Amino acid sequence: MSPIFSLDELATILSERYFSFASPSSLPTYLGAFAVLALMFVLRRRAIGVSMRGFWRALFPAKIFQHRSTRVDIVHFLFNAVILSTAYSSILLTSEIWYHGMAAALDFLHVPGPLVDAPVGVILVVTALVELAMLELAYWFCHYLMHRIPVLWEFHKVHHSAEVLTPLTEWRQHPVEMILNPNTISLFVGVGYACLNRVFGAAQPLSLFGMNVFLLTFTMTILHLRHSHVWLPFTGLMGRILQSPAHHQIHHSTNPAHFNKNLGFGLSVWDWAFGTLWIPEKRQRIEFGLGAETEHFNTAHGTLLRPFVKAAEHVSGRRLEGASAPAESRAAP
Repeated sequence: MSPIFSLDELATILSERYFSFASPSSLPTYLGAFAVLALMFVLRRRAIGVSMRGFWRALFPAKIFQHRSTRVDIVHFLFNAVILSTAYSSILLTSEIWYHGMAAALDFLHVPGPLVDAPVGVILVVTALVELAMLELAYWFCHYLMHRIPVLWEFHKVHHSAEVLTPLTEWRQHPVEMILNPNTISLFVGVGYACLNRVFGAAQPLSLFGMNVFLLTFTMTILHLRHSHVWLPFTGLMGRILQSPAHHQIHHSTNPAHFNKNLGFGLSVWDWAFGTLWIPEKRQRIEFGLGAETEHFNTAHGTLLRPFVKAAEHVSGRRLEGASAPAESRAAP
């Protein structure tokens, strides 16, 4: 029997998946996060008096990386990023599809264009910023729905069931969420790009390695620190514009005051605009997970099948059983 992949094909797949700058599972993005931590250590080494050995212990604490929740993260990473990533891509509607649909609608409505004659540099920067803003709005909107609609919250619980945060927690998502979120982003970005193209005639974002330069900067620096034990807050005006790792750690908090807060990805502007922003201040002790309900998400059955069962109970009108109070309050209208 011939192998499913030849060695060359397998090498290509692994290269595209783990070394592409545009992929959140790529090796360079993890190395970028490590570089940020190393820089923090160098700048603060004298002040905190930590040795290199102490740095490594602080970076990889046994109580986190040997935790059962981390083992579940690894399973989800292998399942979502390695096994099903190709399947996910085959059922996503790309932003190009929505772009052409919106362009056709603008033609049908006889919307003229181009409307603005601007220098190329201005078009590049404006398009990149608008593209980022639309991506962030789509992420915020989809994330908001997953927290506020009980049926969707059942699937999003998988992500919030993490009791400790590691970079692999990013992949601790139910397949339903892995499909819903990118499709929403593709819709918003495609529509926004079509409108920009009509305004400028030929809109093109400022890019590097084929990726929006602003998104690339975020991806290559603090993306993977969002799901980590490293407390890195942005405060003041900066905290109202950018999402720091501490912003997202607060989002995962079991403190009811933090429920449904900081729903953005790399920006805080939509949280600020819609009243869901919680700016981190001093370092605080934060607990993660879903309380007693977390136990249901430590098995493959719990993370993959239980959300369908509980969602069906919502649709059928049956009352949920065994759900913790914090989990219920997060999804409350």
